Amino acid sequence: MDEPAQPVFDEYGYLMPPGPHRGSLCHIYLHFVEGTVSEEYRKELFKLMEGVIYSFCELIQTDCFQIWIGGVFISNFPEPECTDLCLLISPDSFNNTDKHARECISRFMHPSTDNTHTADCILENMHCNVHVLIDEPDDENPFYLVCQHAKEIMEAYYHWDKDHHPRGYFICNAEGTIEDDTEQTETAQ
Repeated sequence: MDEPAQPVFDEYGYLMPPGPHRGSLCHIYLHFVEGTVSEEYRKELFKLMEGVIYSFCELIQTDCFQIWIGGVFISNFPEPECTDLCLLISPDSFNNTDKHARECISRFMHPSTDNTHTADCILENMHCNVHVLIDEPDDENPFYLVCQHAKEIMEAYYHWDKDHHPRGYFICNAEGTIEDDTEQTETAQ
């Protein structure tokens, strides 16, 4: 594996350049956990985030989905409150799960209608802010535009902080390796 370049941060502590970066979970661990000022604290956050990712792999019964990792965790802030994850799953992966799994996944796609507050519980207990999107590739599908709009909203959420400072985030796949879909790279930029 090629050693990734040391990350560069702006004056606000965010990864530069703003927008998506390709990396693996190993790269993220090397640069945002090991050797940081709060290594043990960040190590625990990373471990909890990995647990959430693997739980979704079990729920969806595949590790073939894309993950965006961002927020303050992908910064030089010593003790970020949480990690931010966005899981982009294919319509087939969603449709091939059982009813219980689809209901659970839907709670993350529509948190305002979730009376169990699943996403809030994961944030509170696992310090991981989780979003799930259906990554519909077929522009002939009637839901394509809705899925693309949701993806644009999430890209803005990952790209800008609450004070509208630009920031970088990482894209990898659920196996933890570098996401290599060049078409999605061009779309995300």
